[in-house]
Amino acid sequence: MKNSGVCPKCGCTKIVGPHGSKLIDLLHFRTATLKALVCSGCGYAEWYSDELGLDNVRRLGEVYKVPQSKSSQPSGQRVCLFCNCRIQPDDVICPECGKNI
Repeated sequence: MKNSGVCPKCGCTKIVGPHGSKLIDLLHFRTATLKALVCSGCGYAEWYSDELGLDNVRRLGEVYKVPQSKSSQPSGQRVCLFCNCRIQPDDVICPECGKNI
């Protein structure tokens, strides 16, 4: 959204912000300030760090590891990137949100 000006969930181009701020604690001290961009169409929000905070996060933050789960999607199962709905392998349009996939 920050670079494209388009909501990845609904395709709306009316993005508002930056709004509010949140602080991230890394190793028990505040290291980053986050600001939100919000889609006025669906309410989807993305948070972005300031440059100093981003540098601190890169240096001090732990890299997130995706947990391995036995209940993960079966092979061949796909999910729409816009609405997270399950889609069939041969679908070209999401049956839930109608977006091209």
